[in-house]
Amino acid sequence: MNRWTSRLVLRFWPTMNPKLSYLVTSLVSVFLIVVYLQQTNIQEYSRYNWFQSGNRELLSLQNKINNIVNYKQLSSNGTDLTTKINTLEAQIDSTDRFTASTPVEEQSCDPKYNIVFIKTHKCASSTIQNIFMRNGFINNKVFVLPAKANYLGHPLPFSRSLVPDPKHFNHPYNILTHHSRLNYEEMRSLMPNGTLFITIVRDPVDLFESMFHYYRLDKYWNISFDIFNNHSIKIPNKLHTNRYLGKIGINQMMFDLGMNVIDFTKPFTIKKYIDKLDTIFDLVMVSERMDQSLVLLKNLLCWSTDDIIAFKLNARQKTAKSGLTEMSKYRLRDMNWADHQLYKHFSQKFSLMVKAFGSQRMKQEVNELHYRTKQWFNYCVGNDSIHRNNNNNSNNNNETNNNNNSLKS
Repeated sequence: MNRWTSRLVLRFWPTMNPKLSYLVTSLVSVFLIVVYLQQTNIQEYSRYNWFQSGNRELLSLQNKINNIVNYKQLSSNGTDLTTKINTLEAQIDSTDRFTASTPVEEQSCDPKYNIVFIKTHKCASSTIQNIFMRNGFINNKVFVLPAKANYLGHPLPFSRSLVPDPKHFNHPYNILTHHSRLNYEEMRSLMPNGTLFITIVRDPVDLFESMFHYYRLDKYWNISFDIFNNHSIKIPNKLHTNRYLGKIGINQMMFDLGMNVIDFTKPFTIKKYIDKLDTIFDLVMVSERMDQSLVLLKNLLCWSTDDIIAFKLNARQKTAKSGLTEMSKYRLRDMNWADHQLYKHFSQKFSLMVKAFGSQRMKQEVNELHYRTKQWFNYCVGNDSIHRNNNNNSNNNNETNNNNNSLKS
């Protein structure tokens, strides 16, 4: 029905006989229904063909597998069908390789390199720092570096006066990852807009036990770690007031995250400060759940799996760790109460983030991380070990030859 015909029908519609009007209406309705059904059938037919093409591929692959089974059965009876079997298996292998090379999910985002990482002591933070430094170096990013050593103001809170003004070299800072106490306002004013704030936490009982032995706090406080196992001995007050080098002591994570020491015994102030930290940090990783933490970090920064590879080397042996009873753990947890509240809060939040990420997706990405880590470990560390062994064998052979020559002479 063209435009002229439509105008003519509408023009004379009021003057039409009622029966004729009904007939015209019915014809128009039938015409519209036919057009709709044709369009629907075309769409359904396209979808049907799409599904059928996939089904045909699967059926073809299944037939090839069935043929292999049949051929092998015949071959076992004495028929030589090795060539046909190898041909079919090669076809199936090529199909599997194509499927495996197809990405499950592609990230449609740009990598992020403007990062502040608050490095908490004895929380595996050096592993994360290494990841940031490696990627920053590869991608020519600008680091916030201390004038010497590896501390930026710590134990004093960070101040932008500690580092050169980025205007002097006409490039913004990208990554702050060295030891520094959190001072959000100063850090925020130094870094570009959109900078991500990241840190990592650890069970405060394990943290304190590790820190006590690493920094030899038994000599600084003149106590033995065994006092935490002996419930009849009161924990000295100096543990609450004295910090090794002004930096290391109880509630270490909250200290690194900028909380004032005098507030460690104030429950309401602790809760309020943790809520503030929750608004600052884009990701708080959990040391005991490192693989999942790295996966969340990778997706937050839109990096690849290879970007977050880290090796666990020189870790303290379990035999070197002090045995703690449940009562001892309770005493340490009570002594580090601010850290305990911090850890509990962000552990619970972390679990919610993992759940929102999806258990199947997380499992898949953790498996990929393990696979790539093993590959890189074998390539980097394994080859180096082989090279060292070859050198040692070569040296031993040279020494043996020299000894033999000396004996002959």
